[in-house]
This record gives sequence, C-alpha cells and structure tokens, in this order.
Amino acid sequence: MGGFPTPGPEEKLLTKWRNEVLSQAIHRLKYIYRESITLYYFNEMSVSDIAGYLQLSENTVKARLARGRQQLQQMLEQEEQELDARNRTAFD
Repeated sequence: MGGFPTPGPEEKLLTKWRNEVLSQAIHRLKYIYRESITLYYFNEMSVSDIAGYLQLSENTVKARLARGRQQLQQMLEQEEQELDARNRTAFD
C-alpha cells in the first residue's frame, strides 16, 4: 500500500508540541497581525477577501501578513533558543 508512513508516537507528540508553540505565538501577536494571519491561514481567505472583510486595502493586508509572519518567526526562533539553552543546562 503506497502513501505516507503512519507517524509514530514521538512524531505525533512533536507535531502536537509544535502546533501548541505556534498557537501560543500567534496569540501573542498584536491583534491587527493576529487577525490577518488567522483569516488567511486558518479561515483560508484570500488577501482580497480579507481586505473587503476588514475594509482595508490589499496592500495593508499584505503588509500585516508580512509583519505578522516576521514577528512569528522571531518569536519561534527565540523559543527555540530558549529551549536549546534549557536543554544544555539540563544536561550539564
């Protein structure tokens, strides 16, 4: 039978943890960025649809998405660095 292999328990746990970290980071975004990110990625709305729904220009929506992504990336990188530091301390 083809397709993708079934993820094992460790992979499932890691995926659950990643989703939780991402969810927490999204909730820490300023509302204007969180709103655009949520509508685009979770509600699967187009930039044009978001612009109409929020009564904004498409360029404003694009800017909010870009800034929101950038802030998420920074938050997740910081989280990873903090986790690495905790792990190094735990094994020293």
